[in-house]
Amino acid sequence: MLFVKTDLLFAQEHKSIHQIEQEKYSKVKIEDNTIITHFPSRTNYLLNKTVFGWNPSWVGTAYTSYNYNLLSHVAYFSYEVDTATGGYTTIYYWNTTNLIPLAHSYGTKVVLTVTNFGSSKNIALLSNPFKRQTLINTLISLIQYRNADGVNIDFESVPYSQRQNLVTFMTDLSNAFHTQIPGSHVSICLPAVDWNNSFNVPALNSVCDLMLIMGYDYYWSGASIAGPCAPFESNGFWGNYYVKNSILYYLNNGASTSKLALGVPYYGYKWPTQTGDLKSNTTGTGTAYTYSSMKTNAITYGRLFDTYSLTPWFRYNSQGWYQGWYDDSVSLGIKYSYVNTQNLKGIGIWALSYDGSNSELWNTIEHYFTTPSSITEEGGTANNFRLWQNFPNPFNSETHIKFSINQKSFTTLKIYDINGKEIKTILNQFLSEGNYSKSLNLSEYSSGIYFYNLKTNSGSITKKMIYLK
Repeated sequence: MLFVKTDLLFAQEHKSIHQIEQEKYSKVKIEDNTIITHFPSRTNYLLNKTVFGWNPSWVGTAYTSYNYNLLSHVAYFSYEVDTATGGYTTIYYWNTTNLIPLAHSYGTKVVLTVTNFGSSKNIALLSNPFKRQTLINTLISLIQYRNADGVNIDFESVPYSQRQNLVTFMTDLSNAFHTQIPGSHVSICLPAVDWNNSFNVPALNSVCDLMLIMGYDYYWSGASIAGPCAPFESNGFWGNYYVKNSILYYLNNGASTSKLALGVPYYGYKWPTQTGDLKSNTTGTGTAYTYSSMKTNAITYGRLFDTYSLTPWFRYNSQGWYQGWYDDSVSLGIKYSYVNTQNLKGIGIWALSYDGSNSELWNTIEHYFTTPSSITEEGGTANNFRLWQNFPNPFNSETHIKFSINQKSFTTLKIYDINGKEIKTILNQFLSEGNYSKSLNLSEYSSGIYFYNLKTNSGSITKKMIYLK
């Protein structure tokens, strides 16, 4: 990946989804004075990866509906830097939000995201030691005041001239936090493509607890061609920049797997386009929509799946063509599987609440990033095994069945049709204690309801699944 050391490269200056939405909602003041009276019940699984979610101030009290059992960190978005002083222009409701005690009641850490967007603002802040120190001191005070857990730095369009100053700032910030607030967490956002080589990855890796690749906006609102916001692959069709390549770039340039996480989009873009074909030119600026909105559009107009980028999209003609590109449980599952394959630290989510009342994105996290704690089935009886819901479900090609056993056991996993007839045996052997996942393809059978049964020496569990051709 070739980098051009210039502070004027256009691609570095396009506004990210973080900046676009911060500017869009900067005047929106949603008072946060919710009194929490009910907490969701805990579950019997444990996260085995970092799951870091940004909570934008403009979503109000949506945080009351998050599944904190599946969140290791929540970042309140955001502290907007006053580059004249190093202080802030706003911190919204950081000083009063009930997000912090609620998240803490589940053992979820809460950090404050610090935003500074644009090369001129980053030059103004990072080139001035006094402003940098003012920012550090202010952040220490704000985190201590709320008994929170750390900070997340989101500086975007950092010019190459500030490469060393950024390292100096992050070093001083991390040292201050780790000294004055033991156990605190300091993270930084990395661009999907470091166009200007402004991020000294080995140096940042040595001082940060977590580095989050913003693995989206590969095709942004002002793109001349409609395309995937977060293409996992390119397959020679979408060019040289895609999620897998971004991950490998950072791993090959000094990031350790124990500190690198992949940020994923819970949003998409819809553009007016010349045609309904792939790679159509856009005829106007794209608009960002939440996952829940994009899902509704895909249901209405027909969900398509791009096999080049491995992401979903839709198109329709209404006095002109429109294309929408986004991520869903299938495309996110592909990315999560790669996170596990590469043994990355985990994922980040932009942004929490953008999935609305839909549960499938939470289910995807549970499927890929949890292990059982105490295995308890209905009726409160502790068993020595657990069977997850197959994923995805419903499915139209392949699905995966995940299970765990706590002791060596002869284990069978069988599939039954709606009439109770056994149609397939997936597993029939002794297994050692551990977590397992088996693939299932029902392409030779008709659409309908099927059942899968896991049987061990300790008992049996059956679950339902739906196959749609």
